[in-house]
Amino acid sequence: MGKTVTVPGSTVRLTLTSVLNDSHVASGYRVLNIAAVDPSNQPPVARLDATPAGGNTPVRVAFSAARSFDPDGAIVLYELDPGDGTPPKFARDVAHFYLHIQRLLLRQPTTVTAHLTVTDDKGATATAALPLVLDGPRTGSRARLVPGLSAPAPIW
Repeated sequence: MGKTVTVPGSTVRLTLTSVLNDSHVASGYRVLNIAAVDPSNQPPVARLDATPAGGNTPVRVAFSAARSFDPDGAIVLYELDPGDGTPPKFARDVAHFYLHIQRLLLRQPTTVTAHLTVTDDKGATATAALPLVLDGPRTGSRARLVPGLSAPAPIW
């Protein structure tokens, strides 16, 4: 049957041979890259701060992962998911604009959760979540129709 081989950080050539019947033999190989996480590696610690921690849309939020750390190495990757369906951003410090969310157009406050994932130099990861309360446009703001949008856009 199968055999388990532990070769951290190595490339292994695995040859498979299968006997289909007495007269037919099929064989092939596959190269596998094995990335093992060092069991003595301590995971990083993810910490996410936001200024402001919500507000009336549109709002610019400055995210910082500066308080994140790795006790036995270095953080090599920061990934921030703003929580509003936009693509993630890959930096320690990120500015993100929350423009509109359907509930906000109906003037109902909503909470989005930003997620930070950090990866250390040995492959371990940690995640932090930060909820942000977003309200609709400021009271008294005017709106104008923008071609291609299904809802009015605020004018500031």
